[in-house]
Amino acid sequence: MIAVLKEKNIEKLATLVHPKKGVQFSPYSNIHTATDIQVQSGNLATLWASSSLTNWGTFDGSGDPIDLTFPNYWAEFVYNANFAAAPQISYNTIIGKGNMINNVFSIYPAASYITVEYHFPGFDPQYQGMDWTSLRLVYEYTGSQWYLVAIVHDQHTM
Repeated sequence: MIAVLKEKNIEKLATLVHPKKGVQFSPYSNIHTATDIQVQSGNLATLWASSSLTNWGTFDGSGDPIDLTFPNYWAEFVYNANFAAAPQISYNTIIGKGNMINNVFSIYPAASYITVEYHFPGFDPQYQGMDWTSLRLVYEYTGSQWYLVAIVHDQHTM
């Protein structure tokens, strides 16, 4: 899956997304099921090709709207680091923690879902780890296959 995201292989991604629920995109660890963007597998390619702005939520700190095209959202909130080479990977455990409430296990309990986190503890020593970033992929078992149901970005927040 992480290679599919790295390569921006939207066609392949569509085959891995839950066929009924689609995939939820959350820009931060506090997931909002009522307002986070949910995309059905059949709509991913159309959204990717569109030059229209989508409101993905609000930026932490400023409260400004996250109005981005899908490729720009992807660059900032999905694959904003080379997660294929992440130094830390966890399974149903949160590594990256900030001051924002992380409700991934409330929304997607470990009894029914698998959450895989790809984490960078930081990049520049001068920031003392405050430039950390994580990508959490949430899967649900349906039929005979695990499907992607959520892509949750996380980072240091204000």
